[in-house]
Amino acid sequence: MGRTTVLYQVTNNLLKNGVDSSRIFFLRLDQPNLWDFSLRDLVQYMIQASSATKDNPAYLMLDEVVNMEHWDKWLKSFYDQNWPVRIIATSSTRLGLKMGQIESGIDRWREQTLLPCSLPECLDLMEPETELSRQIVVGPTLCETLANLTPITPRINELEKYRNLLLTVGGFPELLTSYKNIEQFPLTSSDFFPPPHQIQLYENVVEKSIYLGMPKYFKITSPSDLGTILFAAARQMGNLWSPTNVSQKLGISISTINNYMTYLEMALLIIMLPNYPHGEAKAQHRGRKIYFTDSALRNAVLKRPISSNHDPADYGHIIENLVVSSLKTLAEQTRFRLYHWRDRKAEVDVIYNDLNGPLAFEVGLSPRHSLSGLSALIEKYPEFHGNSYLVSPSAHFQAANLSPNGIGTIPLDLLLLAVDLQASHMMKLRFSI
Repeated sequence: MGRTTVLYQVTNNLLKNGVDSSRIFFLRLDQPNLWDFSLRDLVQYMIQASSATKDNPAYLMLDEVVNMEHWDKWLKSFYDQNWPVRIIATSSTRLGLKMGQIESGIDRWREQTLLPCSLPECLDLMEPETELSRQIVVGPTLCETLANLTPITPRINELEKYRNLLLTVGGFPELLTSYKNIEQFPLTSSDFFPPPHQIQLYENVVEKSIYLGMPKYFKITSPSDLGTILFAAARQMGNLWSPTNVSQKLGISISTINNYMTYLEMALLIIMLPNYPHGEAKAQHRGRKIYFTDSALRNAVLKRPISSNHDPADYGHIIENLVVSSLKTLAEQTRFRLYHWRDRKAEVDVIYNDLNGPLAFEVGLSPRHSLSGLSALIEKYPEFHGNSYLVSPSAHFQAANLSPNGIGTIPLDLLLLAVDLQASHMMKLRFSI
């Protein structure tokens, strides 16, 4: 999501940096009148029209590139033959780009996944002049960034309304920016959910993935079963996923459920966390917890509102999901994995397995939430002493490395700010910015 916005931002940045507009092209390749041409013909025309050279290349914004036949092979050819172009190619279907990356893209292009907007990105969209994020010093790892945090000004408490907006309408720029005045957004009504937004989320994201994207790239004979499985997953968000139980309830084979869940995960609709052990083989065979990349998307599937007054237990899972999805954005940049941990009756919500300093997070609505799970984890895996945190909306910050029991506390919104800034820092390192 947000890919077209990024193309506009890149175009604007090129113009600000002195690139002549005659060398910048924007093509929406989902237009049928362009399908009569090959990607080679279109690019060749743009090179000729702009008189592009190696020192003064043409800049091409190719939106929905997977609609063009052999798009990945043509991009490979442009790269290998040193055509005088710089290209950003996007698609609303991540699976199509992934297939091309596997076959042709290795060492030729880099993939950047645009997950739903984070809290800081939502804040930047609504209040572009804010300086709140600048008070956080980003270290080489998230572990170091959190250890060096200081309690931020009381303005951190003002972020709740933006967080509620994000949770309600989803992390999609077009929806977020439709609220010009955050003060007019009803944050407390348990019955409020803008029906147009819910419909947009379901039709533009869920249905497009289930009935168009995934059937196109996988041998899915029953998209309706895929939708049924996604609905079951939405009801289980924040809980252990049992294919056997789901199979019995839905009358769908376990193998189909496992395959379709893999497809949903590849499409970045859902996030599956394996249990944290020492040894990858164990991680693949123990119970996995299920989350969504966007809580509002999950609630669109269920057609239910988001409110702390509506269902406190479910709202707790939604807050937990927000932490997991934020860490997923960071994991996309660092390639470190996320886990949960459960051992008998002890459990921890999410582990960010940075090999340079792993972190464990237990998420609760109250700062008095039990620490028994984190304590049990530290007892079994001492490396989490000083690297474990209780996350709560109303918690006060205390660094874990300065706490006698090795467990710190952190306000939810402060963690979300820190994680997003860390992800942004790691992305810049990936792209040598």
